[in-house]
Amino acid sequence: MEALKTQVRDTANAPCQIIQACTTSAAAEIAPCLPSANALRCMIRRVRKCHQYVEPRTLAEVHVPEELQRTLDGDLFLAKDAVVGEDRILLFTTRTNVDKLAHAPVWIMDGTFKTAPMVFYQVYTIHAPVGL
Repeated sequence: MEALKTQVRDTANAPCQIIQACTTSAAAEIAPCLPSANALRCMIRRVRKCHQYVEPRTLAEVHVPEELQRTLDGDLFLAKDAVVGEDRILLFTTRTNVDKLAHAPVWIMDGTFKTAPMVFYQVYTIHAPVGL
């Protein structure tokens, strides 16, 4: 169970990934004694709640952890962190996605205010069709 708690604290993995990693690495004689998947999910929620991310109150408090600055493939994901006067823009994309946008016949753009963290004004996304 300690390995599970460590993974919960140290990674941003989904609960199902953490449960799978811990149950497959458990010794054969211990596996039948492990709690159910639902009990493990509850444990993950409790641990995450104790170590819950505190939403920043100022732009200066915003920090993007290293593991969120790159994709699972290791590609750069935090493409730009720009501060202009009192404003800040975080641009998340990959080189591959920029290339896809460059060749897309149409872009679909959307800005939303409700899902933006309080310290930010807006979350703005740009989408393009792929596989056409």
